[in-house]
Amino acid sequence: MSQDKRSKKEQASSGLIIAGELLAGFVVAVLAFGGLGWAFPDGHLAPFRLSLKGWLLLAAVAPVIYVTAERWAGFIPGFFLVRGFFGGFFTVFFPVAASPGKTGFSRIQAIELLVYCACTIALLWRFIPPRRMKPTAVDRSALTIYAFSVFAMAAFVDRATIIGALIGTLALLVAFLLAHKHRNVRFPK
Repeated sequence: MSQDKRSKKEQASSGLIIAGELLAGFVVAVLAFGGLGWAFPDGHLAPFRLSLKGWLLLAAVAPVIYVTAERWAGFIPGFFLVRGFFGGFFTVFFPVAASPGKTGFSRIQAIELLVYCACTIALLWRFIPPRRMKPTAVDRSALTIYAFSVFAMAAFVDRATIIGALIGTLALLVAFLLAHKHRNVRFPK
C-alpha cells in the first residue's frame, strides 16, 4: 500500500471537498425529484398537467447536472451493478414466489432488469475513474438526459417510465458511438 505524500491539511481539504460534492449531489437529486413531483403531481406521466414551479425547478437543476456530469457518471455503474445486475441475476436463477402482500420480480422482469443494467454498465464504463476519454458536449447532454430518465423511473409509478428508460439509454448509446468514432480525444496527461 502506498503512502499518501500530501500533508494532513491537504488530505483534510480533499476529504471536505469530496464530502461537499456528495452533499451537493444529494441536494441536486432531491431537487430533481421535487421538480418531477411538482411537474407531474399525480405521479403518472400520462395525464400531462403543466405545473410551472416543477418545470422551473427542473430547468434550474438541468444545468448543474450537465456541468457536473463527468463527476457523477463514474459512480452510476456501481449502483446498477450491485442492486440491478446482481439482483436481476439472482432472481433469474432463484425466483421469489410472490405471496399475497409481497411483490416479487418475475423471471422475465428480472431478465429485463439484468439486460438493462448490463447495457447501462457497458455504456457508462468509459466514465469510471480513471477517465480515459474527455467528455464532450454530446456526452454531457446524454448523461443529463439519462439522469432525468433514472429520476423519472424512480419517481413515477406507471409503465410509461419504460419509455423514459429507453430514451435515456438511447442517448447514452448515441454518445457512446460518437465517442468511439472519435477515439483520439483523450485527457491531457
